[in-house]
Amino acid sequence: MYNIYFTDINTVNNDLTNRLHLRYNTTMNTELLKKAGLNKTQAKTYIALITKGKLTPRQLGEEIGESRTNAYMVLEQLEKMGLANLSENEKIQTFLPANPIMLEKLVETRRIEATQTETELKSHLPMLMNYFNTYQNQPGVRFFSGKEGIIKMYEDQLRVRKDIYFIRSEDDVNLLGDKLYEILEKRHKLGIKVHGVEEGSDKLMQYSIKNDKRLGRNMQFFPVGKYTEPVNWYTYGDKTAIISFGAEVVGTIIESPQIAASMRQLFTFIQLGAATLMSNKQVK
Repeated sequence: MYNIYFTDINTVNNDLTNRLHLRYNTTMNTELLKKAGLNKTQAKTYIALITKGKLTPRQLGEEIGESRTNAYMVLEQLEKMGLANLSENEKIQTFLPANPIMLEKLVETRRIEATQTETELKSHLPMLMNYFNTYQNQPGVRFFSGKEGIIKMYEDQLRVRKDIYFIRSEDDVNLLGDKLYEILEKRHKLGIKVHGVEEGSDKLMQYSIKNDKRLGRNMQFFPVGKYTEPVNWYTYGDKTAIISFGAEVVGTIIESPQIAASMRQLFTFIQLGAATLMSNKQVK
């Protein structure tokens, strides 16, 4: 009698453990499927199909707490997503789960769509920013920090593909190293013209003589020691970028046609001033 009693208790315990384990896995998998792009009801439906093998709309409704009509609609949604199949061997409409490998295909498809959407959005962003600036009189401002953030700022110049006007210190090389020269080559390949003002050290002037024509650069130099702050200024399209390479590595991009136009005008003055300083130095 006691052996039978303990056997029954063990059976109940095992059954309870299995139920708890199934509930835990179901919850966990539902959350995972939601991250993959399914909504809560779709996720619960797919888990129900996987665990039950096959279900009619009525059975599914009872399983997930939905009406038969709603259950049928969700099953049709999963079928279109490639996650459920209508059985051809049943008299009553019955749905089977698709192989879970289809989830990977679903995620890959959504990733491609997200990338395409991001590319399309970036191509339309300048137009949207123009509307915003025109009617709101508020420039768009973005902030960046650290080496990766600064690299993104340079990549933005490549995306815009407009002539670049800049005032530069040599501190950018200390942070970016060879990456800076990679960016210069990418500008050239994209046909971006560059107009710059930088220190007239022997090293920089030799690089200029050797590469400016090939890279499409129009450079002006100022005497060594005249600009000592580790800050670079860039203007391209409707954007103005300021990058600090000092103790704090930070940068900002301001999108405003008025500010960009102003910076290009100031650049002309600075370019002329730098030329005058270099001429005075040579006369002395």
